[in-house]
Amino acid sequence: MSTDTRNWLHAFPLAELAPGSSRAFKLGGRQIAIFHRSEGTLYASDNRCPHEGYPLARGRFFGESVLMCIWHSFAFNLEDGRCLAGDEDLAVYPVRVVDGEIEVDVVKTDLAASIRQRFESLNEGLRVGSMGQVVRDVVRLLEAGVSAEQLVGFAVSFDSRYAPYGSTHALPLAADTLRMLPRYSDVQAIRPLAQLFDMAGELLSSQAAPTGDSARKLRERPEAIDPGDEPVAAGERLREAAEALRIAEAEGLLRGAIAKGWGRAEIEPWLFRLCTDHFIAFGHGLIYQTKVFDMLDQLGWQHADEILGAHLFPIVFGAREERIPNHSAFLRALPRIDSELVRWYEAAGAREVSASQETSLSLALLEGGTDEALDALAGCLNAGVAPAALVRVLSLAASERILRFDPAIEADPTVQEGWLDVTHTLTTASATRLALERFDHPDALRTLFQLAYFIQRSRPLDSDKPPETAVARGATLEQVLAAVGDHRPDEAVSTTAGYLADGGETDELCHGLQDLIFADHAVLPIFVTHMLKTLLAARDEYEALGDHPERQRPLLAAVRFLAAPQSEHRLASAIEDALRFVVDAKTPRRLTP
Repeated sequence: MSTDTRNWLHAFPLAELAPGSSRAFKLGGRQIAIFHRSEGTLYASDNRCPHEGYPLARGRFFGESVLMCIWHSFAFNLEDGRCLAGDEDLAVYPVRVVDGEIEVDVVKTDLAASIRQRFESLNEGLRVGSMGQVVRDVVRLLEAGVSAEQLVGFAVSFDSRYAPYGSTHALPLAADTLRMLPRYSDVQAIRPLAQLFDMAGELLSSQAAPTGDSARKLRERPEAIDPGDEPVAAGERLREAAEALRIAEAEGLLRGAIAKGWGRAEIEPWLFRLCTDHFIAFGHGLIYQTKVFDMLDQLGWQHADEILGAHLFPIVFGAREERIPNHSAFLRALPRIDSELVRWYEAAGAREVSASQETSLSLALLEGGTDEALDALAGCLNAGVAPAALVRVLSLAASERILRFDPAIEADPTVQEGWLDVTHTLTTASATRLALERFDHPDALRTLFQLAYFIQRSRPLDSDKPPETAVARGATLEQVLAAVGDHRPDEAVSTTAGYLADGGETDELCHGLQDLIFADHAVLPIFVTHMLKTLLAARDEYEALGDHPERQRPLLAAVRFLAAPQSEHRLASAIEDALRFVVDAKTPRRLTP
């Protein structure tokens, strides 16, 4: 009885394939190439090069078994399919001759093993920065039935493992990707997923590896520390360690809490407390914090240890901006603000902001100094205005700041600020609204003042002549997208205003803008990420503003940002900074404090 369990399929007579020649044909539903090298030596492989699918039957040989694709010079050893030059191995198959007939075993793939190998390839592609390989692997995993949500989890976990200084912009983009995925089915999910993997794969440029190696290395992590039995007390221990920059102790306590079985209810308030203690790095700490736990709820708590540890790192080490000397006015104001937090918190009700209060607060935020803006906000709280009502005023002011941004600043290589800086006012406003909803603590009110100061201090980025928003009635969605795609910001804003005024669908507008971003509207992953998160924040703030007559302002602000020409390369700016520092011994030039 034969013990041969292979799936041998007939190909064609050996006589039809002379030594030194090759032939492609379909077998078992696949396109196979058979290569006849010397007498009796045969190789069989996929005919399509794994790089871009060009036919390998037309390839060039080096020696007996090394095949090179003539289109892009990927090379493979046909003995085992190993890629010798390029980034992906080639599927090869057993081949034999029986009674003068060539037979090939078109192996039935073990799906679980194939998916595991593809994830290994995906990890390596990200680790070495081979984005072509990464995108192809993601598509193949989607075809194999891997869910888009699982791939989001893989991307953000990779970011958590390999980013040496903790989570990068891949973390918030992962959360935003989960929001965008319902529009896409099957392999079409590659469209939002590709943006995320591109961001995760940019670690080399966004966070240089401490070793200087070109490939990413795993971030070192501390051992778990038993947090005790009282979550509130453990949170204070973690807070004390974070304040003293003892990151190993802080992360160890966090890991210990997760190992103990504590979840979102216990741990989320700890990290919110850290984000309210300081105004962290242009609002990044709070922005990430308002996204990460919702993301874990969707991906599964099994990712918490890896992701939350990486999330903690930049919160602890992010710039505490109120400590920077240029922010002394805000620092001086904090003691009088902090002394009132408990009273405001206990007295908070549902009182809406009056028209006169909104006008005064907006004017102070957009035209006044630091003390004037902070005092106007404090006055509203003293009058019993609900924090949720105030954050809506702040959101509109942040939108106005974007609408007033001077595009000449983006084009000036001697100035550090640009479009990405001013967009943080709106994304921080959206994060502040969520923090007030989720963090039931007096310290949550401090985020209102952090945001108010952020909006006020960005005034130097305004144009000398703030633009007037024209309303192009009768504008279509196609006209809006054309104006954004062609980088005509004034027209983009006016057509968007007209589209919305005429009752245009907000979902269709936002979906059209998303698709435009996916179509290489920006080049660098960091710009793509900011465009997506600004657009989603604008959509959220539009909804939060309810029936406010100016509710469209966040969307107009996002459209202006998307339509404006961007200086993505920034090499000229780096040159100016280097000359200023090395030659003139001066710090980079900034317009804001």
